[in-house]
Amino acid sequence: MAGGLPNFEGVAMSHGISRYRGTMRAAAVAGAVAASVLAVAGCSGSRNGDAPAKPTSLQVREVAVVVAMSQWSEQTHDVSVARQVLADTGLDEFLTPQEYVDLAAAGCPAESLPTHQAGWVCDAAEADAYLVFPAELTSAEVATADYGPSLGGGWEVHVQPTDSGEQLFATLTARASSREPQGAIAFMIDGQVVSAPVPWETITGGSWTLAGGLMGEWSEDEAKALAANVVG
Repeated sequence: MAGGLPNFEGVAMSHGISRYRGTMRAAAVAGAVAASVLAVAGCSGSRNGDAPAKPTSLQVREVAVVVAMSQWSEQTHDVSVARQVLADTGLDEFLTPQEYVDLAAAGCPAESLPTHQAGWVCDAAEADAYLVFPAELTSAEVATADYGPSLGGGWEVHVQPTDSGEQLFATLTARASSREPQGAIAFMIDGQVVSAPVPWETITGGSWTLAGGLMGEWSEDEAKALAANVVG
């Protein structure tokens, strides 16, 4: 472990349906995790490269299942399968098997899921579908956000959570890292999954860095708009 910077890299298991690879990095000081730096490979809020035209909604959710879009229609429309997946993941507290099937049949949602609702969501490229728990963190738990140039040549957003946001994130990473198989966390912007890193331990304190990647680097205007709108 060079320079005291552990690298968290793994595969988010999806209970036999598919897998998704993500990364999480955290800086450790004196044996304690003092800051979390999440490299969020995401979209710019609009696919034509323009700055987001509407306020950005940040949601952080635990992931139960990930399915490649090519397999989604084949494996998520069976009520008996839905019943088993919901029981295995603990999502039967939030969704009925028929709701699971109906949400999958409706395709990628056009709007953000309500924060209290579990359901299916997609990434910006509509390459993968994610079955997610209700949101643990939202823009309401963001204290400040600013932007600056990234090492990759684009622009990134630096997010400082509130004290309650730090506590919620610690709880979320503790639960995801203790899951069998190990769970992932979905960072969502405007209803789309922009990253699904796998935490290997509880992460406490620190700030988050969001950077473009999946749909190209963010421009300065995009990062500026995102920073202005990600705060609750």
